Parts: sequence; C-alpha cells; structure tokens
Amino acid sequence: MKPRSTVKRGLIPYGLALLAWLLVIPPLSASATPPAADDTEEAFRLGIIIDETISAFGHEYARQLSAKWLLEGRELRSALVIRERPSALKGSLIEVHYESKTIFAKRYPVRRADIEKFTSEVLPLLQQKILEAQLSVITSSPDLAGSGL
Repeated sequence: MKPRSTVKRGLIPYGLALLAWLLVIPPLSASATPPAADDTEEAFRLGIIIDETISAFGHEYARQLSAKWLLEGRELRSALVIRERPSALKGSLIEVHYESKTIFAKRYPVRRADIEKFTSEVLPLLQQKILEAQLSVITSSPDLAGSGL
C-alpha cells in the first residue's frame, strides 16, 4: 500500500501566491506618505457620514446629502447616520441620526426624480437640529448650572 501525502495538491500554489503577495504589499504601503495634519483636522471637523440605506433611492439620497454637506463645509465633529426603511407601497422612510438620537425622519414617495430637491430642503434643517443637540449638551452640564450662561 502506498502512503498518502498529508499535503493537499491545491493548497501549495495558493500558499505561494499568498507568500508572494505578503512580500510585495509591505514595501508598497511603507512608501505611502501619511496624511498631512491639516487633512486629518479637516476630516475631524467635518465628521463622518454613514450610509445605512438599502435601496437605490436611499443610496442616492445619502450620496447627495453627504456631497452637499461637504460642499458647504458644515462642521459636524461626530457621526451622522442616514438610515432607510423602504416600503413598496409607502415609499422610503429616511431617518437621520446624530449621537444616537433621531433628528430627522421623513417618508418619501417611491419615485426618484426629486432627490436633489429633497436633500436641499433637508440640509438647513439638519444643521439647525445638530446645533440644538450640541447646545442641549452644553446647557445640561452640571458644571455650567451655577454660572448662568
């Protein structure tokens, strides 16, 4: 009887490819320059916009809203989460969350034609709600209670 080999035939080429990949990738990543301090400060100031939408309408809505937000250079300093609950009959319910609180929720019709108009109307409202949320955190602080802001 012939003894069986413990090495499977198909694994050796994959192992060699992985080894070659690991030898090539570190020099490429080491040559990349780190971002400038101004870039990271700017990214922190603008915050993070997270797209948790499902449908094509939701993705386009989140893309347009984040593009307009970045274009106007609005300060966020936290995460803004855009969620969608689609319905075939009622349209899509778009919710915007800031610091785990829902600051905006609206149901939009099934058609996709007016996304740019929808996001333009929402942007000033979101800025106002975020400022209100930031002010409520400041004014509810027990350290500022006696100072009489």
